[in-house]
Amino acid sequence: MIYFVILFFLIVLAVVYDFGGATFGRVFWYFVVFLVLVLLSGLRYRVGGDTLLYIVRHERMPDLNQLIYGNFAFPKLQPLWLVFSAVAKSISKEFYVLQFMHAIFINFFIFHFIKKFTKHTFLGVLLYYIGYYFYFNFEILRESLAIVVFLYALSFLINKKWVPYFICAIITFQFHFSGIILFIIPLLMKIKLNFLQATFLFFIGIILNSVFASLVFKVNLLGGFMSNAKSYADYSPSLIGFVSLYLLYIIYPYIIKYLAEKNIKRDIKLFPFLNIYLLIGASTAIFFIFFRFLNYLTPIFFIVVAELIMGVYQNQVDTFKKYILSAFILLFTTVISLSPYFEDTSDIVANSRWYHHWYPYTTIFNKQEFSKREKLIFDKSNF
Repeated sequence: MIYFVILFFLIVLAVVYDFGGATFGRVFWYFVVFLVLVLLSGLRYRVGGDTLLYIVRHERMPDLNQLIYGNFAFPKLQPLWLVFSAVAKSISKEFYVLQFMHAIFINFFIFHFIKKFTKHTFLGVLLYYIGYYFYFNFEILRESLAIVVFLYALSFLINKKWVPYFICAIITFQFHFSGIILFIIPLLMKIKLNFLQATFLFFIGIILNSVFASLVFKVNLLGGFMSNAKSYADYSPSLIGFVSLYLLYIIYPYIIKYLAEKNIKRDIKLFPFLNIYLLIGASTAIFFIFFRFLNYLTPIFFIVVAELIMGVYQNQVDTFKKYILSAFILLFTTVISLSPYFEDTSDIVANSRWYHHWYPYTTIFNKQEFSKREKLIFDKSNF
């Protein structure tokens, strides 16, 4: 229920301030929304698939004293995550302290990013909540720290301030191995892809899929990253799987790109990243783990969606048509974003779906465990 209350709250704020044009109290309510989303993440208790695994590992993670003197044994992790975790554990061994630190850090930079790149801040936050809030806050804890550093570095990249950008790239890589994509993105800024080119690359990727996967097992670079990559190499999509990838990573973003170019009248600096999004989306056919690199571009993608919705709304003269079209794009984005979370996981736990990673919501105050979620995660992970 709490998820729907917050959703309704965000819709009201978007209608009042972005669609309605109200200004009084805008800064105040933006801060309130920030607090609400920080608390939702920070106060959760054993909510999130990866969160459960992080809780188990947290017991073995070093505090600052152990980290400084090297008095710990743990598989290779990037150094800034070790520092982040050690600081939290030095405050308290309770995992919720790390959750709160993580929630504040992540949401501060995302809210800053939204405010910097769109005037339609509440619509931007609404799309954040629908599109990637739960995934960034409840699942990919290490990677989301790296992603928000990239979002901070985005202005440096756009303005070609290479020294601060590559400093941020190094910091990103020290949080998560996937941060290596930051060293590649500047090389891709001039790339332009149309629908046929993206489709061609995707189908070439299907042909090369098995060959590329076999090569991964022979590579031992980047330690933890390649170890993680090898776990994905075992995954070979079925025909339905490839169709799903094509719809999600080619057709859907291209539709948004096409509509955005037609309906957004003002110049925004984020359009080049849509081509990079398509390129990486096409590469998922070659090797599925490449979808992780899309996480870095997802916040950018949803800012463009926010601009598209408002562009359609503001450009239509007919009042009825502008409400219908803008609402349709929002609904279309919502359905595409949430549909993967309704995947049936009954093969792991009877009568379960992917959204049980996050539902029902429980807090650190009542500390209720949801047995279906626990079994879903630990059976799947062979813990």
